[in-house]
Formats: sequence, structure tokens, C-alpha cells
Amino acid sequence: MTRKLESIANVCIVLILLFLLFNPSGMLGGWIGERLQERKERRAVARNWEHLIDSASTLSNTREGSDGKPIVVEFLDCQCPACRTVAASVSEAVREGTVIVVVRHLPLERIHPVARTGAKAAICGEAQGRFLETHEALLGNGGWLERGDWVELGRVVSVGDPLGFAKCLESVEAETRVDRDIELAARLGITATPSFVTLNGIYEGESGFRRALAEVE
Repeated sequence: MTRKLESIANVCIVLILLFLLFNPSGMLGGWIGERLQERKERRAVARNWEHLIDSASTLSNTREGSDGKPIVVEFLDCQCPACRTVAASVSEAVREGTVIVVVRHLPLERIHPVARTGAKAAICGEAQGRFLETHEALLGNGGWLERGDWVELGRVVSVGDPLGFAKCLESVEAETRVDRDIELAARLGITATPSFVTLNGIYEGESGFRRALAEVE
């Protein structure tokens, strides 16, 4: 009877150890869960990569933006403090020719009520050949948040037609572009900004750009 009890106790101990190791919050379980999530992310990115990089909203130090440099896709909200903080690092890497950054918009409207209009402003600036200037104005200076004077923003970034720029903000085309970016984010499971995407995975937060850059380099 004693040996039987000892055997039962040993089995119980083994089962407890296995549970502690392999349950989702355990050491091995957590590690396995992370690897599976990374694999799932990479597969989702691979399926959608051509759609992700197919955009004229591109930051590059070359006119064409297709010179074989590595590409990072950034999902951003121009009202997001972290996006605004990391913008300087992104611009520096682009100026140095380290990387090409394709910008996608993910306005978090529940907490940033002006973000969707800001995203449309970037798209409308792109339509007039002033995407880089509009992008930098939106992320580099918060004054537009208070003023909401989009005609003036158009003048600041030197669009050819400031009134047309403001009218574009109300267009179906601009709305559709934002919705497409939001849909792309949903396909990848992205819910936070900034998020940086490479073929190796998805990297969130202010440190995400540094990690994405390390991957593509």
C-alpha cells in the first residue's frame, strides 16, 4: 500500500510540474506560446506583404523609393504621443538611406478624436505630391490639433491647391484609404500604434522601430 501511495504521489508531482511548465503562464508554456504567436504573425505578414508595401505614402531618400533598400511598414496614429516621439528616429533612418518606410494609418479614434482627420490630411497631402511635408508637419508640430485649420495646414506644407486639399478631407477616396489601412491592421492583429512590420514580424511601441530596423539590416 505504501509503494502504491508513493507511486500515486510521484505521478501527481510529475503532473503538477508539467502543468507549471506547460500551462500558458508557465516557463515553457509561455515560451511556446510566444513562438507560436510569432509564427502566426509572420505567416499573416507574408500573406499581406504585397498589399502592405503597395502605397504611395512612402518615406525614402530617393525619388523613386524602389532602390532595393529594406522596407519597414509603420502603422501610426498622428495624434499618438509615442508615434510623435519615434518620428524623429524614423526620419533620421530614412535620411541616412538605411531604410524605406511605408506609412499606413491606424487612427485610434476612441482616444484620439482628431486622428482620422489627420490621417486623411496625410493622404490628401500625398495626392498633391506633398506627403513627406504633410507627414512631418502632422507629427512634428501639435498646433494643428488645437487649430483644426486644414486650409492653413495645406498652405504650410505648400500644396498647390490649399482649398482642394481641404475639400479632399471630406472625400470618399480619403475615407476609403483610411478604411483600407485599418482593415490591413486588423488582418495582422495590430491594435496599437506605433507598430512596425517587416517580413520577420510585428514590433510595437517606441522600441519597435529599433527592433524592426535590426531585423531588416
